[in-house]
Amino acid sequence: MHNPYAEMAHLPYPEVLQKVWERHPRMNLTDRAKIFSPFAALRGYEDEIANKRFENLNVQKDELLEDSRAELDEALNALLERLENGEHPSVYVTYFVQNPNLEKGMGTYPSAKGTLQKFDAHTKILTIAGQKIPLSSIRKIFTHF
Repeated sequence: MHNPYAEMAHLPYPEVLQKVWERHPRMNLTDRAKIFSPFAALRGYEDEIANKRFENLNVQKDELLEDSRAELDEALNALLERLENGEHPSVYVTYFVQNPNLEKGMGTYPSAKGTLQKFDAHTKILTIAGQKIPLSSIRKIFTHF
């Protein structure tokens, strides 16, 4: 096979390129690789995507063990006390939502983050950032996140 550039391959580089390379030396391969290495343009994006995948996963509703129930009750009581004192603490809650298209006890575990606005003692519903969450469906609650 004939190479159309064979007669030029042995010639030196043009003088113009020689001067450019003197002013702008070639970058070594390590530094050049750093330019093209992956980076996180959106910090935390991967975690959010993983959380969304988990939230949309239909699973069997889990029952809390006595220890976990006691911890949750303690955290809820402390939050309700703060709410009664006029505070509106920031909370992060994971709770169960029944999927109406599946059998009883199957659903998702979405999360809500925001300020605790109110608690209705009659219906036992927390309002967090405008979202109503029944106490019976809460699995985890955090005040420091």
